[in-house]
Amino acid sequence: GLNPVGLNLSAGSSLQFKVNSKLGAVGLAKAKDSTLITLLLEQGFTPVFSSVGIGSEGQLLNVNADLAAAAICQLVQGELVLLTDVPGILDSQMQLIAQLSPAGAAELVASGVIKGGMKVKLDAALETGLALQRNIIVAGWQQPENLLKLMQNEPVGTCILY
Repeated sequence: GLNPVGLNLSAGSSLQFKVNSKLGAVGLAKAKDSTLITLLLEQGFTPVFSSVGIGSEGQLLNVNADLAAAAICQLVQGELVLLTDVPGILDSQMQLIAQLSPAGAAELVASGVIKGGMKVKLDAALETGLALQRNIIVAGWQQPENLLKLMQNEPVGTCILY
């Protein structure tokens, strides 16, 4: 089994947060301390994070899960797979884009093809790919076989190339 351990994003001072005052109790996550996560992984546990953080004044903060995953990935120098309810990043004809460069991503955003929640997901992927110089996957969660393919390094969804 996976031996899961449930945590909030502030556990072990893993992440720190900047409050987005425009949105109220919303926090923007930044990597801080990998000690707890590393210890859990070394002991065979799988950290499972809720997307809730605690601000510097003790207030609970809602954190976008994609941005939180990106910050955790950067913290532990991991591999990032962002899951979504569509097969991956889609073009203007709603067809899956198998591979996407940062320049291609910028074009899709500028043309309005990518917006809303997918833009946030793409921003998280681009920031993490750049920081780690590693490819990032955006794939659909609705097909269980995708998770097996990912574990076997088979292509699934969209690979953002770095």
